[in-house]
Amino acid sequence: RLIECVLGPARLALAEGHLEEARRLNGEIVLPDDATIASAVLAAKSLLEAQIALDGGNDIREVSNALAQARAEMEKGAIVGNQKKLYESSADLIDGDSHLRRHDAGAALPLLQRALAVRQSFMVPPNPRLAEAQALLAMCFLELGNTEQAQELASAAAAIEAHYDHLAERYRNPLRE
Repeated sequence: RLIECVLGPARLALAEGHLEEARRLNGEIVLPDDATIASAVLAAKSLLEAQIALDGGNDIREVSNALAQARAEMEKGAIVGNQKKLYESSADLIDGDSHLRRHDAGAALPLLQRALAVRQSFMVPPNPRLAEAQALLAMCFLELGNTEQAQELASAAAAIEAHYDHLAERYRNPLRE
């Protein structure tokens, strides 16, 4: 909950498409004194930085550096359980999306498959984070020419989306494409 409170304003700015505001707010986040909590905040902050870089033009160096920092924090062992699964799957999802946006579906495929598998291991439908992974993997399969699996995943994601009256654009956009 603390992490959500700390990152909330930056995440909201990103969700509203205000990339520079999101980048500024993310940069202003002060790490807590407790090393374990600081590690989790830094990992979350780095994931947000990677998402901002992805949405801001997909500069491969910016995305990769932010993901490397997030993954390094995750490896320290302070982040455990479902929080670690969420962070790991988020890193894979951002990484896969970055490859997909550069039309490198072959590199995106294992990352997106792993992200979805990890999310399915601890999330229950109709969780929009499952739909996010399903939709991106569907786009990847479509780019690879596997329309049957793409349709199956897109339908599953759309079924989850139908459960919500209001859902952030990051969850709806892949289904529109």
